[in-house]
Amino acid sequence: KMNRDRFAGQGDWRIANRAELASILDYSRFNPLVADAFHGPLCGPLCTSLASPDCSCTSYTLPGNTYWSSTTFSPNTALARDVHFGDGSSG
Repeated sequence: KMNRDRFAGQGDWRIANRAELASILDYSRFNPLVADAFHGPLCGPLCTSLASPDCSCTSYTLPGNTYWSSTTFSPNTALARDVHFGDGSSG
């Protein structure tokens, strides 16, 4: 649906793999554990355009603290790996 509707003007959306999600973690930061580029100053009700990078929101509090990845879990490939943006853990 996001690709069909060209969300934020793009048509090539996909789910990041675990390594890609982990690559944006910044352990010198806290709540969220990611750079401002992934948690913009207009995150939330101040956002007026979903196409604006300033509206980027990265949740780090329950229940939205875990981001699923496209990386499957071995040996049960019916499960996926995740990355927690609150503390950087992965499961």
